[in-house]
Amino acid sequence: MYCVNYMSFRQPQQVWANQEKDLADLPEEDIAQLQDYTQRANTTAGSAIALLRLNGIDTYKEPVYFPDEISQLRVAQYTEEIINDNELLIYPNPADEYVIVEYSIAELSAVSSLTITNISGQIVYQEKLNYPKDELVIMTNKLPRGQYFCTINDATKAVKTEKFILIK
Repeated sequence: MYCVNYMSFRQPQQVWANQEKDLADLPEEDIAQLQDYTQRANTTAGSAIALLRLNGIDTYKEPVYFPDEISQLRVAQYTEEIINDNELLIYPNPADEYVIVEYSIAELSAVSSLTITNISGQIVYQEKLNYPKDELVIMTNKLPRGQYFCTINDATKAVKTEKFILIK
């Protein structure tokens, strides 16, 4: 079972709790499942790594990023999967120094883009989407506090929109 996001990660945790498994002593098949989660650089991977460390398994090395040096960082790109739904996840929300935008788009076109607008509708960030599924870290140090909308756009329409708040 390849784990995709935090909600799918919660399912085995609930099963383990219902089976009254000691998380500090998980069997090998559960450890293997946790290791699948670590293959993606997101909050789910962080939770899986914490459970692996609880079991004395410390083979994963977290990459180090220096956000002061870059304005946007591509964390991961996923190209192997067939995507059926349009998804957009933004965290942390509320955000401070950065926002992570995790998206998937069922039909990527040459003009697909990700746009962030302020409450007045002004575009404050825009990027062409090159992958049907990706995770971006966007630095927010040049944006004032307030409410923003992140939208995945296709040629003629908004595909998915989510709101987030900057608190500085």
